[in-house]
Amino acid sequence: MKKIITAFILVAIVFSANAQKIGVMGGVNLPSISSSDNYDYGFLPGVNASVFFQKALIPMISLRPAVGFTQYGYSGELFGSDYEVKLNYARVDVDFRIKPPIIPVYLVGGVYSGYGLSGYYKVGSLSTDVTFGKNNTNPFDFGVSFGGGYVQNLAILKLFVEAKYEIGLADLEPSSSQTYKNNNIKLSLGIVFGL
Repeated sequence: MKKIITAFILVAIVFSANAQKIGVMGGVNLPSISSSDNYDYGFLPGVNASVFFQKALIPMISLRPAVGFTQYGYSGELFGSDYEVKLNYARVDVDFRIKPPIIPVYLVGGVYSGYGLSGYYKVGSLSTDVTFGKNNTNPFDFGVSFGGGYVQNLAILKLFVEAKYEIGLADLEPSSSQTYKNNNIKLSLGIVFGL
């Protein structure tokens, strides 16, 4: 799977050199975690921000690679105390966008890959930093995403709102007997500039 995502990223870089449009987007994440222990982990809101390029491949389909920052996290209860985990990632997304010519809505889907930058574990009033690559914490995250959006044309730029669901495929604690994977509802507002 890592080879496929690396191939998508290389294709994205090549297409970015000839991008027809550039844009920025940001918003809120509603992440949680799925695990093999079937514990009901709670949402812990975070933020997302990215810069992207958009290039039409054929009339209704465009490629949209992006580079950005995202926060994941989850919360729960441990021995009667509330706890939370917040994880910060640098991200590369490669999405395909399908937009019919007349209506202002579109579908989007693709793959993403992230690398852990920082984070923290907090139990009650005690907090400790996450050190990716140590203490059984995998710095690499990757997965698939899908969603849709609404776009409004305003002279030389376009405003859009977008909602995506992201399904993590990487195990966050690979040496654990349980599997833990990021999941996220991503809500974003963005601006696209035509070149």
